Amino acid sequence: MPEAVASDPHPGPVGRRHGAVEVLVAVAVVMLVAFDLVAFGYPWLDGPRTVQSQLPHPLLTVSRYGWLGAYLFFMASGFAVALLSRGRGVGNYATAVAVRRYPAYWAAVGVTVAVVAWVGDGVSYNRLTAWDRTLNLTMFQQALGIGHVDPAYALLWVELRFFLLFALVATFGATYRRLLAFSMLWSVAALLAQATDNEALRYVFVPEQAPFFVAGIAFYLIYQYGPDVLLWCLAGFAFAAGQRAVADQTPDTEAHLVHSLREWPGHAAVVVFFLAMALLALRRLEWLDVRPAVVLGAVAYPLYLIHGQAGWTLILRLREDLSAGSALAVALVAAAAAALVIHLVADRLVAPRWGRSLREAIERMPRE
Repeated sequence: MPEAVASDPHPGPVGRRHGAVEVLVAVAVVMLVAFDLVAFGYPWLDGPRTVQSQLPHPLLTVSRYGWLGAYLFFMASGFAVALLSRGRGVGNYATAVAVRRYPAYWAAVGVTVAVVAWVGDGVSYNRLTAWDRTLNLTMFQQALGIGHVDPAYALLWVELRFFLLFALVATFGATYRRLLAFSMLWSVAALLAQATDNEALRYVFVPEQAPFFVAGIAFYLIYQYGPDVLLWCLAGFAFAAGQRAVADQTPDTEAHLVHSLREWPGHAAVVVFFLAMALLALRRLEWLDVRPAVVLGAVAYPLYLIHGQAGWTLILRLREDLSAGSALAVALVAAAAAALVIHLVADRLVAPRWGRSLREAIERMPRE
């Protein structure tokens, strides 16, 4: 059984972005954006009637299942973080995660607050104080009992807990055995948290989302070391647990929608997600590992950060003068443009400089 990074059959560059993973992230983000801006009722409800009904019926039908994109996002995140951690100690791992996540997030929080203040007259889905908005910059606001500047940030809090759990692996080195052991132990802990319904355990081990992160790690191990029965069993276990998560989440999601949901499209979507990740793991998607695909995924992240509350605010203001379809189109174009600017400024200019400062601080850290 492989153990050290040095024995990897496919060494490759350490910590790089994989184009196919970024494409999957972009697909997940498009699904989530469609759900939040089209299917979610908040920006479309208008007294007894629903302006949302003016949108094309096929778009409404498909977008109401966009919430499933979160599961694909978690799978891609599991794969990407395992890839990112190769050859890194815990300090470099933490630095790499922070550089990838925080600069664009800070910019998105600022832009969202500005849009709500200038376009929405300060009215937002969550009522927040100025101090609440400031604490949102930590990304730990949910742990502090504070609402999100954009409700879409709830997904980031789930991912952040995964990052913190994964730091245990990075502390000792992300080898095959340790990644496999971590994935198995986390799967068991998530099952126990769900079975006991212990609030503290559920908070730490996120049983509803854990199977998808674990699946991402399993597929990374297949990608990096080649397939074996242990890894396929791990992926299969995650698949079964993930299907149960879909069954549990569907009625909860339906409660937030004007229209009803069926359960079977969710199960079908998870099948497609796992097949896509299996193709990635078996290196059938290497043709997607190109620079444009990496850029696409890099821009998709700020699009997710900026689309929700800012998009709702624009739609609420624009639908006073425009048709529902036109208001939606303007909001989407504005969000895409803002995401591109955030990527160019925060990711390409700020993030590298901040990363160097963090690495220098870690190198100067006293050993005692």
